[in-house]
Amino acid sequence: QYTPYSDTVFVQRPVVQIASNLGGQVEELYVQPHKSIKQGEPLYKMVDTAIVDRLNQAKAELGKEAKLLSDAKQLVARKVMAAEELTLRRFAYDAAEAAVDRYRYDLEQTTTYAPADGYVINLQLRAGQFVRLKQPVMSFVSTEEAWLVMKLRQEGSQWVRPGQAVQFALTMYPGAVFDSTVEALIEGVGEAQLSPSGQLPSTHALKPIDHFAVRIGLPRDANGKAMVFGASGLAAINTGKGADVFWLLRRLEIQSESYLNYLYNPFRG
Repeated sequence: QYTPYSDTVFVQRPVVQIASNLGGQVEELYVQPHKSIKQGEPLYKMVDTAIVDRLNQAKAELGKEAKLLSDAKQLVARKVMAAEELTLRRFAYDAAEAAVDRYRYDLEQTTTYAPADGYVINLQLRAGQFVRLKQPVMSFVSTEEAWLVMKLRQEGSQWVRPGQAVQFALTMYPGAVFDSTVEALIEGVGEAQLSPSGQLPSTHALKPIDHFAVRIGLPRDANGKAMVFGASGLAAINTGKGADVFWLLRRLEIQSESYLNYLYNPFRG
């Protein structure tokens, strides 16, 4: 309990489901899977012919209403036209201007951009494909943020606090051990959540919960080793409640387990 340990640890990153604000046909695809891109770079573009036509029509209507409004101002000033007519012309001009703004916005939405630095996975989108409004078409992995998730038995969670020392090892880096700190014990698990319903919850649907999740920060300097999204391993936390020898033994355990990753285990799957 003083140095809780877990062999279910993995690197996590934010994943954004990319969808278009407009339905239609894809005209061009700018991104390739697993290629790094910067925030604001285009991902794909929808066919915009119909929107461009409507925008041009709205601009022509705005020009006409601007001329009518200008003429109305002169006529009212000369007292040839009633002031009420000038108010109507202003309303018509404002409506035409709003239409131009709306179609300009729609035109901007035909191109979808990267929400952060990162890369795209699960890319099944192709030029010529028709997509629906708000339909996710690709998964975007942000590289601006990452953390470690540790599955921890409840018996070892009572002493866990933010800032406590952590040592972890990743299977993909045999022999390497990394230092970090606890960010938070995640207070809540999905198994304990009940869905809103008009039915009373059944006790048969309730299952015992053995584990919590702990969020651990990733080191800024990992000796050049990338913290790959999905990389798994093991970790231990020093709660500071026990004797120093307990933490020393845990560290030796993490180090020895890491070196064992040099060996191929055919039973691991």
